[in-house]
Order: sequence, then structure tokens, then C-alpha cells
Amino acid sequence: MKPLTKNRKGAVTLYIIIGMIIVIVIAALLYYNSLYYKNQKERLSQPIYEEDEISEILSVEALKTGDICESEETAECFICGCPEGYTCNGIECELINNTLPRPFMILFVPINYLPSDEDFLDRVGKAIDFIKEQTAIPDESFLIIDKTLKSEDACDFEVSSLSIFADEWHKEKFGTSLPAPEVTDEGEYIYNYRVIGLDSIEQDELACGCGFTYMRGDSVYLGGSKCGRLTHIAAHEFGHTFGLCDEYDTCIWDITNDQMECENTKPDKFNSDCGNVCCNDKFACCYGKYSNIGFNFMGSANMPPEREINFESKTVINSYICENFGMC
Repeated sequence: MKPLTKNRKGAVTLYIIIGMIIVIVIAALLYYNSLYYKNQKERLSQPIYEEDEISEILSVEALKTGDICESEETAECFICGCPEGYTCNGIECELINNTLPRPFMILFVPINYLPSDEDFLDRVGKAIDFIKEQTAIPDESFLIIDKTLKSEDACDFEVSSLSIFADEWHKEKFGTSLPAPEVTDEGEYIYNYRVIGLDSIEQDELACGCGFTYMRGDSVYLGGSKCGRLTHIAAHEFGHTFGLCDEYDTCIWDITNDQMECENTKPDKFNSDCGNVCCNDKFACCYGKYSNIGFNFMGSANMPPEREINFESKTVINSYICENFGMC
């Protein structure tokens, strides 16, 4: 046998090194591959719930009693699953801000809803966010009534029944009626509360509209139709209680101004997309007056333009609660 030459010895050594590297790489891949499949197996062993199953787990009865949080150690809202509109007090879920009355209150009434219904709480949460983020009204002013108002009325719902219902609830909770309104020298009633009722029943939008209230009144009704569920519509009807008039028709504004004297200026070709258009029917002529990011919330229900409370409307609401209730 001939001895290996120097060059052949070097080649053999290189092949051995390359082979060892390949073996190490393969071993590493097999190792991490086994870890991956082990992790996947553990993940697959965890139950995956559909939305309906989650709702079943957080049953209506559980939400109703508030007995959701398992223990004080895990009693954090996001961990123990308190629904929107509720907060975890360390032991159980309870309605947000159902505390002592405030100088100015906004009370939400579940009409044909359970107070714990997720749809109701979602609508309430969106309405609160819209109003709170763009006015000086603080968290403490918002109350959720934990009692159902049953009603078969729709288009002919009497909004004054909301304040009666809220007053009865207030007496049960706090032992006193809602404060009587102050009457100004001009005969205007100054209420230190607003009652917003949200109905679960869907109404015919053409026949019933989205919702309704009395100008400068104390109560607002919102139907369960698609239109009544729009976030800015709850705030729109709320705005009427401060004397803000509709801004989607110049004629409607004129009529209301003659009767009640609008707190907001008339929509025209300079401050809105309305021009001088006057509707001949009950439909809106235009989106309404402009705001920084779209159109003001006192305009029409038409979507998709983005809505906010513009500077003028915001000033009207903030001035009202500042002058009358010292919440500036």
C-alpha cells in the first residue's frame, strides 16, 4: 500500500471536518424541530373557543350577578373577564361609577335589554367615549342603570317615561329623587342630568327615525335600528337637550330657531356642505356643518363621513355645564 501524499492527507482531513459540521447542523435541526413540535402540541392542547362559546362561558347570569372574578389574586378586569361597562373591585364585577350623585349626571337606561347585555354595554361605552373625549364632562358623571325598562312602543315611545324610570331607580340607589330642575327668569328648565335610553328592538328607520328627544329636555330615546346604533346619533340627540339644532337642512334649522332659538348658527354655503338647500321631505339634504376631521355631530345620520363635536357645539355644551354646575 502506498503511503498518502501530503496533499491527499489534507483533503481527507478537510472532508472529515466538513462531515462533522454537517452532522452537528443536522443534530441541531433535529433538536429544534423536536422543540417546535412539542410547543405546537402544547398549544393545540389548549381549547379554542368560538365567539358563541365565549358568550356561553361568560353567561348572562354570571354577568348579571357580577360573580366573574375568580379570586383576589387574579382580580384584574382584563384577566377575570369583566365586560365593558363593568369594573373589577377585587372580588366581583360591578357597574362603573354607580356611586354618589354628581353635580351633573348622564344616566343610561337599558330598554328591553338586560343591564349586563354585551350589546347594550357596547353601545353605552361608545356613546360615553364620544361624549367624554370631546367635552368637559368627566367619568364620574356617567351612570349605567342596572334595571330593565320594558316597552313595546317604538315610534310612539314617550321619552318622559325615561326620566320617571331613572328617578325611581335613583331613589332605590341613593334614597333621594333626581334633583328638580332650576327655572330661569326666561322660563327655561335647567336639569342637572340627562337620561339616555337605548332600545334593543329594531324599528323601521323611515317611519321612526334613529331616535328622538325634546329640545332642551332631559331625556333621549335611541332605537335598535342600524341608524339608532350609530355612535354620533346618541350624541346628536344628546346635543338637542342643550339647545343645539339640526344642521342637515336650512329650513328645519329656521323652523326650530323660530320656536326655540338655536344655540348653534345656521348651516350655509360657507360653514357646511348644505348651501342654501331646503328639503321638501323629511330626509336630510346634506351632511351638515364642517368640523376639523369631517362633519359636526349635529348633521345627518348619513355615513361614512367621520363625525366629531365641532368647536361651536363643544363650546355650547361646556359653557352650559360650567355656568350651571361649576364643571369647567
